Amino acid sequence: MIRRIGIEAVPATTLSEPHVFLFRSLKDQWQDYRKDFARCRRKFSKKSVHQFRVESRRLLSTTGVLAAVMPGKSLKAASHALKKRLRIFARLRDTHVQLEAVAELEPDLPELKAFRRSLTKRKRRLKKCVVRKFQHTGLRKVAQPIGAVRKKLRLMVREHQWKKGNLRALEEAWEKAFAKVEERFHAIDPEDPATIHRTRLAFKKFRYMTEALQPILPGVNNRMLKRMHDYQNRMGAIQDATVLRASLEKFLRKQQCRAADAARIRAELERRRAALIAQFMGEAEQLFDFAPPAHRASNPRTGRTTRQIAE
Repeated sequence: MIRRIGIEAVPATTLSEPHVFLFRSLKDQWQDYRKDFARCRRKFSKKSVHQFRVESRRLLSTTGVLAAVMPGKSLKAASHALKKRLRIFARLRDTHVQLEAVAELEPDLPELKAFRRSLTKRKRRLKKCVVRKFQHTGLRKVAQPIGAVRKKLRLMVREHQWKKGNLRALEEAWEKAFAKVEERFHAIDPEDPATIHRTRLAFKKFRYMTEALQPILPGVNNRMLKRMHDYQNRMGAIQDATVLRASLEKFLRKQQCRAADAARIRAELERRRAALIAQFMGEAEQLFDFAPPAHRASNPRTGRTTRQIAE
């Protein structure tokens, strides 16, 4: 999902007063987070959970950005509390994704019927557990540190405490996040999907940071953010296929399944994952289209494959 504030909507003073933008951004994101938290409690659904996860990631990215110029315990406490609430949904989200994949595969692989029934039971069980846990999870441990950070930002706005070097510090934090993505990108091995997953995790952090800083970054617009979203999704599809394969293997070990049926299922899942990896590898160097200017200059797209770069 793309940030709702377009670069053209940001006042010209943003570049000279980024602390004002960050203060407003944190205020708006905190309001959105609270609304989505309340919506999840009021009406727990796949859609409401997805939106809450998105807003959680956005708020996390902003706390990460602020840490570059406002290091302190409050930001660490806020990040810890936000991540803890995100983890509540992890297994349920994975199960939803696996059910969707199995529903697509089952017409060609009727042997997956028993696995689908198992996933459905797991989804019901996890949903009850998550709803119960979420109902007993409050916002105090998030609200207190976020409130402290907002108070400090408000003081900076009122007393013009923003230093010229702080803008550069934000840009350096953004560049450092990309450097981490680039490091993991060069370590990608198509035979090891875990290396793509590690790249995806670093890219996700970079992408959300880019969204958070969009109005004060050179050359970043909504079209680029959309392309970054699509790029991340291609890596995400590979990870989802890997998790599905692992979940199925666990199921097969517990159930009595004909060897021929199990082999057919494994072969098809592996074929589909290999196709996703091949598609990603063919477009992997699009990463450098999203690079900060300094990285773009030192990493031109030469037409080499990712395997060649890694080697």
